[in-house]
Amino acid sequence: MKVKVIDNTKKTTLHNFIHENVEECSKVYTDDFKSYQNLEGFEHEFVRHSVGEHVQEMAHINGFESF
Repeated sequence: MKVKVIDNTKKTTLHNFIHENVEECSKVYTDDFKSYQNLEGFEHEFVRHSVGEHVQEMAHINGFESF
């Protein structure tokens, strides 16, 4: 696992960070922040925090948020 503070949360910045640090075709879990949308090259699962969802089947990110 790699952790980095990223001040610029634009789509291009986040997608580039993921592509540089995560093996292609890996499963990636995020929340529904708009910059994560259309993440190509990965199996992307997300929880919809915007509607009060905190777990979607096996997908949740609460452990990372408390980190």
